[in-house]
Amino acid sequence: MDPVIHQLMTEYCAEQGLDSWSDPDKFEVFTAHCVLSEHTYDRFRAADFRIGGSADGGIDGYAVVVNRRLFREPESLAHFIRDATEISPTIVVFQAKSSANMDRKFISDLRIRVENILRTDAALPNAADVEPLRECLRLLRKNMNRLSSRGVDLMVAYASTSPQANSDMLHEAQQAGRHLAGIGIVKTARFVCQGRDELDQLYQRTRWSSEVVLTFNDQYSMPVDSTAGVKQAWHGVVAAGDLIDALSTDGRLRPELFSENIREYQTDATVNDDIRGTLRDDVRRRRFAVLNNGITIVARSLGASTGRDLVMRDFQVVNGCQTCHVLAEEADRLDGVTVKVQILECDDDDVVSEIVTSTNRQTQIPKVYFTNRKSLVKRLEVYYRHQQARGRPLHFGRKPGKGANDLRSGVVGLNPQLRAYVAMFGPLAPSSGHRDLDDQFDTIFKHAAEEEFYTAAAALYRWEWLVDSRRVAKKFRPLGYQAIAVVGLWNGVRPLGGRAKEKAKRLAGIQELIWSDGQWERRGYDIQALLDDALVATDFADPRSAGAATTFGETVVNLARRQARQPKRAGFA
Repeated sequence: MDPVIHQLMTEYCAEQGLDSWSDPDKFEVFTAHCVLSEHTYDRFRAADFRIGGSADGGIDGYAVVVNRRLFREPESLAHFIRDATEISPTIVVFQAKSSANMDRKFISDLRIRVENILRTDAALPNAADVEPLRECLRLLRKNMNRLSSRGVDLMVAYASTSPQANSDMLHEAQQAGRHLAGIGIVKTARFVCQGRDELDQLYQRTRWSSEVVLTFNDQYSMPVDSTAGVKQAWHGVVAAGDLIDALSTDGRLRPELFSENIREYQTDATVNDDIRGTLRDDVRRRRFAVLNNGITIVARSLGASTGRDLVMRDFQVVNGCQTCHVLAEEADRLDGVTVKVQILECDDDDVVSEIVTSTNRQTQIPKVYFTNRKSLVKRLEVYYRHQQARGRPLHFGRKPGKGANDLRSGVVGLNPQLRAYVAMFGPLAPSSGHRDLDDQFDTIFKHAAEEEFYTAAAALYRWEWLVDSRRVAKKFRPLGYQAIAVVGLWNGVRPLGGRAKEKAKRLAGIQELIWSDGQWERRGYDIQALLDDALVATDFADPRSAGAATTFGETVVNLARRQARQPKRAGFA
């Protein structure tokens, strides 16, 4: 199974108390969570919508969604319909296979199973667990006059850990959707293939999933061009206590609402001391809305504004994390305190990234950290956690803040991560002087994988270990990027080419080398000797200056390339 999906699945199921379940069963629950969260703002237990087993009718789970509420049992659905004036139902059926391969034939098989459930009232073999679904369909049929003009929608999801569906798979899925439309009470149907990337994206979106009503003291709507990516824009003033209540559960701020923020909360930052000082001054706190830059919230959907109330759905605080946390800490001093709030409706990730960048310009944040919203960087953060679960003590500091870049303590910042990648795999000469690599993210790193990033960073970290444990002379500490370039050349990954399985095998070999103390120590001796030769050849007296010079990096690469072609000497494993 893809390591990132496996880690996300493991973490989610641990939160749900499902640690003892098998991986295939966990994957079914994880799929239910990802797929069904798109259809509701309510919190729900995904395991309740999984069926699985010998009587599942060939599907792994389902939900009947009515007016964004999830139902599985006909009794609760009947009660809801009885009190609703109009209903907009969607039937969601999903099948989850933890295999890394998508099977085109399975799409046609799943279509036939779903068709059998929809088409007939006759008993189906080995399908007792889907009878509640069929009873729900009968209930909807009896209430067709209550349906909205949209009718009954059907969504069938086939999930796997495959990187992506090919064109044949997508065509087969489209054909299956067209075939299911119009069967029974279904008016429209979609059949979707959700592989590794889609599940990852869906899971990240679940962290936005929420619905709250925010009450303004005063507000106005900004004119926007909806074709430019922002559908609505509201500006106004909100009571600070009401804002914190909207962002909290059980009296605590919900951390998932700040996951898209550039920075983590920094308790001892000077700006936060200033905010506290304002709130603790009886006169100045009444000017808080004027003195503070305010909060920016991006919501995927905004409900109709009624009076001073605005409904926010699937939202994130993208600017103002520090302010919100200080307000929450000073909750007993918020009487009469108001705060400026800007709320934007946007469902375009590229536009959201632009909003994040523009609204965070007032603070000194290294430019590289604006890269942290890219999906690859987010996946990399999860991959590091996957490796930690294997006992490898290395962390990825995706966001700036105290301790976010301390290699000797096992925390790799974003800039060292990018430098380590180009050092081990190319195409640039290894150097600690590389700046603004994030500007080339979509060229140099376009086809990079999490395992490659991690392998390079782990080698850099383990070079620090060689120096700290005095296995390598202290003077070579600044030459870590050059050292891992040698590792890349001697292990055939600079440049990194070949098929995916071949690359994975070579990367696994490097990881085994660098995490094995004995092997890594022996390799360190050879690298140290080569670096010493390079210092002599380039007349660099100061290794720190050499480490930042691309000319020195080029010399190291050339020496390592020549040695790689020579017979291996003792210790050159």
